[in-house]
Amino acid sequence: MEAKEKSSQGSPTEYIEIVKQKGRLSRHDLLDYADSVFKLAFEKIYQKNTSAPDKLGWARIINGTIASVSPVLRDTEVDQLRADVEAIKAKLGKV
Repeated sequence: MEAKEKSSQGSPTEYIEIVKQKGRLSRHDLLDYADSVFKLAFEKIYQKNTSAPDKLGWARIINGTIASVSPVLRDTEVDQLRADVEAIKAKLGKV
């Protein structure tokens, strides 16, 4: 029973509720949501009873999720690099 509770945490439906409450997702929430979509899609693709057209549909969902999350990942990396540069400047006393 505990395994079912864990699998329902971070479900796509949970993030829809977050958007309804907050109006949008934070970066962290978006990446968590994408992770839950990936897990669900890969689970469906590798199930034996999933038909070929359904597998193709789940693969398209994965592709779309990657396309929507990649700019967020890039922005996150840029922000981290910016913070690293600022920390180095502060250590050198050149802020």
